[in-house]
Amino acid sequence: MNTESRENTTLEIQGTNVLNRNLAASRRFVINEGGTRSSKTYSLCQLFIVKMLSQEKLVISVVRKTMPSLRSSAMKDFFHILKEYGLYREEQHNKSENIYRLGSSEIEFFSVDQPQKVRGRKRDFLWLNEANELSIEDFRQLNWRTGKQVFMDYNPSEEESWIYELIEKRPAEVDLLKSTFLDNIEFLPEEIRTEIELLKVDDPENWTIYGLGERGHRSNIIYRPYTILPVFPDSFDDEIYGLDFGFNNPTALLHIGFKDRGVYLREKLYEPGLTNQQLIVKMERLVPDKKRPIYGDAEDKNRIEEIYNAGFNIHPADKGADSVIAGIQLVRGLKCYSLSSNVNLNKERAGYQWKKDKNGKLLDEPIKFKDHLLDAKRYALYTHLKAQMKPQKKLVIA
Repeated sequence: MNTESRENTTLEIQGTNVLNRNLAASRRFVINEGGTRSSKTYSLCQLFIVKMLSQEKLVISVVRKTMPSLRSSAMKDFFHILKEYGLYREEQHNKSENIYRLGSSEIEFFSVDQPQKVRGRKRDFLWLNEANELSIEDFRQLNWRTGKQVFMDYNPSEEESWIYELIEKRPAEVDLLKSTFLDNIEFLPEEIRTEIELLKVDDPENWTIYGLGERGHRSNIIYRPYTILPVFPDSFDDEIYGLDFGFNNPTALLHIGFKDRGVYLREKLYEPGLTNQQLIVKMERLVPDKKRPIYGDAEDKNRIEEIYNAGFNIHPADKGADSVIAGIQLVRGLKCYSLSSNVNLNKERAGYQWKKDKNGKLLDEPIKFKDHLLDAKRYALYTHLKAQMKPQKKLVIA
């Protein structure tokens, strides 16, 4: 599209249909609901540059939950586009206040953890970046101080949200613009498209949200069914073990093999009443290569030390305050293969469920019941894969 600025210079903008639909939207609330890499953020940056070039004395606010996340998303894209179009001027950028002036208009960037700004001055346009991170009260305070339109973007990962209620209760005031990566296909690198499409097989629930841009629905069962194979490969690229200690409950030992993009699970031990010395005797047979990493329940440090002194390469699993959910999220993104002979593992998987509150809403907490091999799997995969990614300084879980 071409747009003419007040200085009578013509600016040529290449955008997706997401930009065009936002330009055409006329209702109070313009809600961009969709999948990853659909150009929602980029298109809204272009939209506000167009508005600032074509209208006088606008005040625009761009808001996100935290300032670091805003800097790395909408702010980064906005200033990149300004520079790409040759519009950026250092003297027009108040970096201490995160305000940029373009002509007679200005755009400000702030987060909702700056309450004086949330309840501060009025504006013409508001953009809530990743709007589902904000609370209903954040929205209300910002909306009350906005004169013209409120734009929002988000991936619909929650089952319930104040945004959904807004769409349902005030439809005459809402332009709902849905988009997916296919709306951005002309500008999307092939390798990124391939990674997104792999979610179809690797993580169908996240494919629904981030691939298809549809609202998330989490089933009560935590892990999707394994692919059952009659036999496993003869060799693996890497091998580890997970160990969950028990006595009245079973002690569970799981062998894990990695090959290509697959994770292969073999049940090695599932037996109650074992002392540590009895367990070590069994492990001498079940773990033929003592150099292979074994990750055990960190709460049983004495048992881990005794097994280590017996010559096994055992380590306490990472077990912090958020390691259970982080580990589950990581494991859910892996393609796992099992054997029909893994009777206990397969039964545990089929019955492993999220807790519910008194109203039947699913909680981010698994039910602790018959989860011994599943805990062993999570200990090993989370600790081992997290350790491998340490050079990146951050573990990213989809």
